[in-house]
Amino acid sequence: HCPLWFSVQDRSGTLGIDVLAHTCPCCLLYVFPPFPLLQVVLEKVRREQVTVLLKAPWWPRRFWFVDLIALLHGEPWQLPVRVDLLSQVQGMLWHPNLGLLQL
Repeated sequence: HCPLWFSVQDRSGTLGIDVLAHTCPCCLLYVFPPFPLLQVVLEKVRREQVTVLLKAPWWPRRFWFVDLIALLHGEPWQLPVRVDLLSQVQGMLWHPNLGLLQL
């Protein structure tokens, strides 16, 4: 559990709603954005010069992939395909196609 976070829509997020509308705090950030927002997130990371631990798919044919590679600070880690890798509703709802994500 992260002590500080931004929420997508729930006002219970301690730092606010919609991280894209705020300046990022100066600390290591964990980021797992919806895939359609990856390009916008990468632009924000570059513009604000923040350090992030980004969870993103390894999809070399996507237009944002070149930007992702340009921002790397080392070798990317591939996450193992495990049933419990991505879940919601306190572990009650599992992602149906983890292998396709190539995280």
